[in-house]
Amino acid sequence: MSATAIDDEPQRRSSRPFYSYASAERAVLSHLLDQHPRRFTVQELAHEVGSEIKEKAIRRAVDNLAAAQFIRREGGALTPAPAVINFDRTPTATNF
Repeated sequence: MSATAIDDEPQRRSSRPFYSYASAERAVLSHLLDQHPRRFTVQELAHEVGSEIKEKAIRRAVDNLAAAQFIRREGGALTPAPAVINFDRTPTATNF
């Protein structure tokens, strides 16, 4: 049986920064969820998440996540979409 990309992903949170081994989209969404209900501008988000991810990649990730309706833009503020917040809070066997 061949390994899939999912098999290579960490199964729980480690002490290593999440964004160091993940895509920009994953890093942005994870940070927004971890900091909820705090709201961020794109510049603030790029500053906090962008130590290993370039600002251009953060901006593209924000555009992609907004287009997929995973995050909401409320004026200049970014927040996770309500459905994403509810999903993140739903206990499952795979949530640690």
